[in-house]
Amino acid sequence: MRNSFLLILCILVLVINVSSANVENTVLNKFKTQPEVEVIVELYQADNLTYSPQLSQNEKHRIMEEKARINRIQQTEVLSILSTEDMKIYWASTSGLWFFGPMSSSGLEKLIDDNRVRRIYYNFEVYSHLDNTAALINSSYAWNLNYTGLGQRICVIDTGVNYSHKYLGNCSQVGEAGCPIVDGYDLVMDDNDSEDDDGHGTWVTGMIISSDDDYKGIAPDAEIIAIKVKNKSSNTTIGVIGQAIDMCRTNYNATIISLSQGNFSSYGSGNCPSAIRTEINQAYGEGIFIAVASGNLGATDGVNYPSCEENVTAVGAVYSAAFGDVDYPPSNCYDNDTVADMITCFTNRGENLDLLAPGSLITTTGFYPHDLTTGKYGTSLATPVVAAGAAILRQINPDFTPDQLKYILTETGKPVYDVNTSLTFPRIDLYNATLMALRSQVLEIENDGDANLTVTNINSSEAWIVGITPTSFTLVPSTTKEVLVTVDEEQIAIGTETGDLKIYSNDPDESVKTVPVTLRKISEGCTGDCYGGSGDWDVDSYTAVWFNGSTVSGDLNIEDSTLFWGELSTSVSGSLNMDKGGLKMDDAVLTLT
Repeated sequence: MRNSFLLILCILVLVINVSSANVENTVLNKFKTQPEVEVIVELYQADNLTYSPQLSQNEKHRIMEEKARINRIQQTEVLSILSTEDMKIYWASTSGLWFFGPMSSSGLEKLIDDNRVRRIYYNFEVYSHLDNTAALINSSYAWNLNYTGLGQRICVIDTGVNYSHKYLGNCSQVGEAGCPIVDGYDLVMDDNDSEDDDGHGTWVTGMIISSDDDYKGIAPDAEIIAIKVKNKSSNTTIGVIGQAIDMCRTNYNATIISLSQGNFSSYGSGNCPSAIRTEINQAYGEGIFIAVASGNLGATDGVNYPSCEENVTAVGAVYSAAFGDVDYPPSNCYDNDTVADMITCFTNRGENLDLLAPGSLITTTGFYPHDLTTGKYGTSLATPVVAAGAAILRQINPDFTPDQLKYILTETGKPVYDVNTSLTFPRIDLYNATLMALRSQVLEIENDGDANLTVTNINSSEAWIVGITPTSFTLVPSTTKEVLVTVDEEQIAIGTETGDLKIYSNDPDESVKTVPVTLRKISEGCTGDCYGGSGDWDVDSYTAVWFNGSTVSGDLNIEDSTLFWGELSTSVSGSLNMDKGGLKMDDAVLTLT
């Protein structure tokens, strides 16, 4: 571990042990009664292959592409031994690590002892899991600071979207100028038109970007990629979901995925299936945050698949307000005396449920172009709320990893106790999450040695350093780990504070590494073009202030931007000038003297 802590990625050699294919029992059992079974074939990483040395140090994405290129060579070789009678290939992943389609017994015989095949899974069906939301999760604080998901691409894997909807851009086609639905694909019809013929995907999308004044989406300025995986007359399969995740990752540069589809089962951490784990981990490794609905069975022993996967965020539903007694006949589920933040009876939960969000009873964009629909419910509708929240945090800091986004959202959530499991789950709170994100930075630790580096602890004696995560981990050679460091500026006066972090490890040359940290507080309660103390105050980018009793001893000029004043009293000795600017007041008093 060297002093620089710079990212240095070396060219790796891929070597793994291989064994005979592990065939899921469901596949073998179905072959007893039918000649053809839909399967997912997962391959090992290609072994004994080296990368070419031309890659530069910081090109993580290109390194991943090089891995995929090598794996695709192997995937092509495996596919070449299968005839059309052996298997009809519906789709082969761009990662080169899996493919799916209906397989005959002859195809199974060819692959069952192939040492390139890691596992053969059954390609099971998955299903959709179906106000006051923004107010309940405190979205307005982020919005008032102009954090609205701008610059983030959320891939919505669902039934498509009604892109001509009045509150979803009123677009004549996807991708036209000014349309928030910037791209998409229909995997049902295999074409570029992802228009919704069911309504579910439009409900979900409205939770993210609806422009309605009363039922505003949580990240209204985010861009949407609509991947249609089912229509009103069909379900979809887990293989198609994996294909959609691959498309979000490779075709559309998504930063967030919202997935409100899953199977009708529940799993704990120890028995979670792994049918599309390779694809999920690929997206996670490239920095994509994936929010997945936990399911609507009302299970108390776990969540559905794929929400039980480790590298996603499993989302359950709470009520957005008090609705009295609520009955859900299809799931034979009933809630008495509902209140805001009560967990819905239909929510799958267990120790592997990560986060809660409003998911009943919801008003969102309806199926028809000018329609709002009310009374909708399901973990499906809670999931895009979390995806949108992650988009806001990533707008604040694009360097946040999926783990760090998950940590901030769960760590700052409002605790909600569940009487059915005696567990407490966090409900997303964007006020707290935004504060933590604004106060956090990422420290990158890199192992540039030739042996494993084990970090046993990271700490600081500074009172204003209030959070460090993770504090222990192991790095193999030529890998990095991002550590989130959170500060509390209220612990210091205006000015500059210096301190340090201490990193304890098994590094033989430097077992305790000291990293200097500097915190500069330029004005109490101010974001943007902060108050200078004397002379004119020129605001030309979004600024929010909430300190009290200040004086501007000159002119206040607001140009092409917005100044937000919170609960404070401010006097301006000169004039107030606005050139295409805006002034927002929230219980504030502005006096011109």
